[in-house]
Amino acid sequence: MKTINLFYAVLLLAVSTPFSYCYGQEVGNRNKESSVQANPHFLSTNLFISGQDKVSQYAIPSLVTTNKGTLIAECDARVDKPGDAPNNINLVMRRSFDNGKKWTKQETIVNFPGNDAAADASMVVDKQTGVIWLAYDYAIADPQGQLGRIIRIHIIKSSDDGVTWSKPVNLNYLTRGKPFWLQNAPGRGLYTKNGVIVFPMYTISGDFNHPKQKQTALIISKDHGKSWSMGNGVGNNNVEAQVASLSNGGIIANMRRPDGEGYRQIATTDDLGQSWSKVYTDSALIEPGCQGSVINYHIKGKLFLLFSIPNDKKYRRNLVLHISDDEGKTWPKTLSIYKRSAHYSASYSCLTKLRNGNVGILYEADRRARIVFAEIPFQDILIQGK
Repeated sequence: MKTINLFYAVLLLAVSTPFSYCYGQEVGNRNKESSVQANPHFLSTNLFISGQDKVSQYAIPSLVTTNKGTLIAECDARVDKPGDAPNNINLVMRRSFDNGKKWTKQETIVNFPGNDAAADASMVVDKQTGVIWLAYDYAIADPQGQLGRIIRIHIIKSSDDGVTWSKPVNLNYLTRGKPFWLQNAPGRGLYTKNGVIVFPMYTISGDFNHPKQKQTALIISKDHGKSWSMGNGVGNNNVEAQVASLSNGGIIANMRRPDGEGYRQIATTDDLGQSWSKVYTDSALIEPGCQGSVINYHIKGKLFLLFSIPNDKKYRRNLVLHISDDEGKTWPKTLSIYKRSAHYSASYSCLTKLRNGNVGILYEADRRARIVFAEIPFQDILIQGK
């Protein structure tokens, strides 16, 4: 595994240079070169442009803010062709030290030889140690089709603010002897107030193309990554969960339905995923069958849950930010982030709180033609009168 700089930095609201490796209505171009349509309150720029520098497609964003305030924006680089694994996929990143105004050159975090894939990553920062943890799917290439779909969960870390990354550790020992296999839930993990690192995953039993069951489960570490354990699954048909903390010390899981039912599935746990509440449907959160992002957000003494998702039951379009001030019981405010009528105009996304108090979002735009970073002012998030 090696790290290579191959790209030129993109300056915010400046002319884009080649690189490889709304609460409100829809508005026109803020950055004409990159064709970004965004709410006029939101500064936005393209970080990864598909088709440039010998990368066919960028996808699956992950975004975190480190203890030093550095932004790390990471995604899949699908080198030869679009599409999920099996495919030649690397993990790449860019960093920003000024809340997303300027970005470093792109670097490769993980690059396996041949068509082995590193994909669908999520990141989380250990607030006590400052270590950045990154989990991803390692998919072994099988051009002859003899092995079937083989995926391992790998985890790596950076102790120097993303400059260098460790060699991967294989976590598949957690499923040894169990009748299922694991896939990572892309986006971000969670660091609890009790110092527990949490990565949402999902289990798949049966054949990949004809699974018997898909369930959300949590992989956790209580000792800053020295050891890992896995809890129990929840529900019967959910994937790609994102998780946030509750004031009682519990965790809420916001889960995608792979059958595209049209609404998010919700469950909570008070014991780090050993047991779960009954899964329920949140009819306020519609979706077309797509990953979403949820984070805890504290600002001016107030606590919110923020959730980004394409706001459509059928098509991946109209990316919005839902805002809750009662831990997800209700969602009284919604901001439009990227609104277009075309199918697949907005899909996967990832949220983070910036050092300046605003919210950053990294999202796929226009059939994964690009991955865009946008900054949402905290004033737009505050719910009037609360």
